[in-house]
This record gives sequence, C-alpha cells and structure tokens, in this order.
Amino acid sequence: MLSGLLFFTQDRYRMPMIPMLALFAAHAVMVVARAARTRDLATLGWSVPVLAVLALFVNRDPGNSRAFEAQNHGILGEMLLTAGRPAEAAPEFRSVLEMTPAPAPGAAADVQTRRMIASAHYGLVLARDAGATRATPGAADDETVEHLRAASASPDPDLAREASSRLAEILSARGDATGAAAAWAAAVKADPAPSAETFQLRLRLAEALHRAGRADSALAAAQAALEGAPPDLPGTLLADAHYGEALIYLHDLPDRGQALFHLREVLRLDPSHARADWIRQTITSLQAPEPR
Repeated sequence: MLSGLLFFTQDRYRMPMIPMLALFAAHAVMVVARAARTRDLATLGWSVPVLAVLALFVNRDPGNSRAFEAQNHGILGEMLLTAGRPAEAAPEFRSVLEMTPAPAPGAAADVQTRRMIASAHYGLVLARDAGATRATPGAADDETVEHLRAASASPDPDLAREASSRLAEILSARGDATGAAAAWAAAVKADPAPSAETFQLRLRLAEALHRAGRADSALAAAQAALEGAPPDLPGTLLADAHYGEALIYLHDLPDRGQALFHLREVLRLDPSHARADWIRQTITSLQAPEPR
C-alpha cells in the first residue's frame, strides 16, 4: 500500500486499497461508538482527535491547477456522452471552456490546452446534436458553427478533420461556397496523407472552389486529388475526379483536347457512369472537326 501511495499519484490507481482500508474504518467506527456508549473517556480522548486530524488531512484541497480540473470536466463530459446523457455532458464541456479561456490571437498555448479546448467545443456540438441544448431540432445555428470553427483548430488531426468537414457541410448547405472551400481545405491540411478519405475531401474542395467561381483553383484541387490518390482507390472514385476536370475544361477553361482525354478516362474507369450516355455524345461531338 505504501509503494502505491508513493508512486501512483492518481486516485483511480489507489482504488484497490479501499476494500482493505474499509475493514479498518469499520472497526474504528465500532470502537468510537462503543467508547461513546460506555463513556470510555480515555479511548475517546485520543481516537476522536486523531480521526478529526486524519479527516482534515485527507480532505484538504489538493491544490490542482485549473487546467487539471478542466481536463477532469472534459473527461466526465465524454463519459456522459458515451452513456447517452448529453444534457448532463454539455455543462461539463462549458466548464472546460470557462476554466481554460482561449488564448488571445497570436498568443502561444501548449498543445494539451489547445487539444482540451477544441475537444470541449466539439463535445458541445455532439451534445447539441443529441438535442441537449439545440433550440431548433435539425438546425445548425450560428453557435454550432462557432463551436466547429474552434474545434477545427485542434492539434489532433482526426478531430480537426472531422470538425472541418462538418463545418464545410453546413456552410455549403447555407450557400457559402467560399467558406465551405476554406473548411474543406482545412480538413485536407489536417491530414494530407494519401487515402480514400483525403481523395474525397479534395474532390469536395474542388467542387466548393468551382461554386465559388475559382475554376483554376478547382482544377488544381482535382489534379492534386488524382496525383495523391492511393494505388488501391476504386476506379469509380477516380472517374469522378476526371469527370470534374472534364467539365472545367468544357465550360470554364476551354480545352477540347484535355476535355476529351478526361471524358475518355471516365468511361475507361467507370463504363457504367451515371452520365455515360452524355459523355459518349460529348466525345463524339468533340471528335468532330471544328468548323472553319
């Protein structure tokens, strides 16, 4: 027990001691109760002061920092969410944000603090999704957007990507193509390693950039998706990227040769593409001699 007290500083590691100590605690209660009943002043004279001193000692303020306490609130919030109790989880995440205010713009903050703040913001989003604090069910209000913006700044790549992707979806639904493009770009930046997920994020980025009227940037995003595609990526996904490039070369940055190449690639990779008939007709028209 002594070695545990010396080297294990967190309560959960000391929990196995409690059943053994409970036996002695029960004995102490019985001794004090018997002494009080029999008016054994000698026993009461030493046992009560000793127990009082020990009670004060073990219940003193441990002096933990606010950051440490905030982290405990965050852990409790995550446990409550997992237990399906979002209404109780939301106040815990708010406590994290109250105890660890966001650093001022340009100010440095340690990675753990940034991770904790971002996780609390995303925890509030999840709690709102579960209906704990959302004013209008199904609506992504401005508060949700702000929480997602804050969560997307997490140093944790997985959280940053997930929060940025959700933010991009909301902004896209609102018709904010420029904001959605910035959020998709942040999602890609969080973890740019080649993967099917990154490939699809780059395509979503290209789509948002195109809607924002930035055809050249959209083309660059689609090309980056193809260049960074993993070797085992399904042909149907590759076909989508080629289809996007073909449309840009057809309508925004006219180039018959490039449009023809990418349309042929679509049919090669996905012969049953949803626009296969239109693609074949377009290829035929592009192959026809240009009028003089």
